Amino acid sequence: MGSIDRRRSGLFTLSILVLLIFSKCDSSPDFKLSPVFNGTLFECKVWNAVPGEFGQEIGWTTYGGENCIYYLTGEAQIMLYSFNGQVDSIRIPPSIKKRVGIAPGEVIGYCITNDYIWINSPMIDSIYKLSIDLSTIAAFHVNINDVESNSDLNKGLGLISCKRHQVKKCGEYILLPIHQHYTNSEIRDQVPSNYCTIGMFEQDSKSVRLNSEFAPLPTGYYAQNMYFNTSSYCVKGDTVIVNYHYSDSVDLYYKGNLISRVEMKSSKSAGFSGLQGPSLDIMAVKEHQMQHPRYLETVYDIHRNLYYRTFLVESKNELGKIIPHEKWRLLVYDQKLRLVNEFEFNCMDLSPSTLFIVEEGILLRDFSSFDSKMPETAKFELLTWEEKEI
Repeated sequence: MGSIDRRRSGLFTLSILVLLIFSKCDSSPDFKLSPVFNGTLFECKVWNAVPGEFGQEIGWTTYGGENCIYYLTGEAQIMLYSFNGQVDSIRIPPSIKKRVGIAPGEVIGYCITNDYIWINSPMIDSIYKLSIDLSTIAAFHVNINDVESNSDLNKGLGLISCKRHQVKKCGEYILLPIHQHYTNSEIRDQVPSNYCTIGMFEQDSKSVRLNSEFAPLPTGYYAQNMYFNTSSYCVKGDTVIVNYHYSDSVDLYYKGNLISRVEMKSSKSAGFSGLQGPSLDIMAVKEHQMQHPRYLETVYDIHRNLYYRTFLVESKNELGKIIPHEKWRLLVYDQKLRLVNEFEFNCMDLSPSTLFIVEEGILLRDFSSFDSKMPETAKFELLTWEEKEI
């Protein structure tokens, strides 16, 4: 047996083991969880954070050994608020953007991982790793020929972000988004013109080389949802779970290979409505986002070996008219992706889009304690679990 065959055989065996670990058996978890709210654990100022798809784009990381919330301002300044009360800021000056080929006014993707800042831009096919003090910059070029598959499809690096597409380690590889753009008008009616898959890259001193590309859109997924074309992912070791906003199931990958599609469905999910048409104004898209049900993200809790999935519930007024979301659901799964509990919260009390995992519990942005005299301040509630055997 050749070395390639041995590697394939080994990967197949490992894939079977992963599938067995995550496969749902008939038995249910032998415990239930009840949420315990512990009051405000942390607060910081976020008024000048750049907007994202679900409000202000706020991330969570460790910096200098401390847990902190961070975000980018419109002035290309990264603000970091640590648990210990320390406030730091890192300004990415125009000279650095010019040095790496990013125009001063150009949008940048960014995230912080292991005390390094990663940045990129949709205009260039490289990603840059900056030391926190900005004294060193390492450029990693991506050869687009490695990810180009046919003449109708243009590909390049997608924007990294502090929320959805972080630079994540998956075993020996790093994960980066790959932006897709179809140019063939005949294909465009069947597949969204812009979306992202996930690239698993090997990293050397000067480049990142694609090892595998995965998480294509599920078949028929965008027949009704052409304008909602992003996914998100969470990582546990060599395993990646890909979350699609308009699907009751997630995809389970091991080392870039699809192992299984697993249902993680909210009890409030009853199908999805999408938008169609060659062009829709941004207000129509925003209105649809604010009113119709969808999943936001799937998150892995490394401290408790649990998975969470968040779902926005469709709301209607007394006349039966659809109105902006009033409720959201938090689905909790055990390490085998078996449902433990499902909880419902008010959107005006707790944010469904800021689910940060810390050693003490889960941080959720608290809207219920909003102070109109300090509108720039965001407060974060600490949620912990009380476990009960059944």
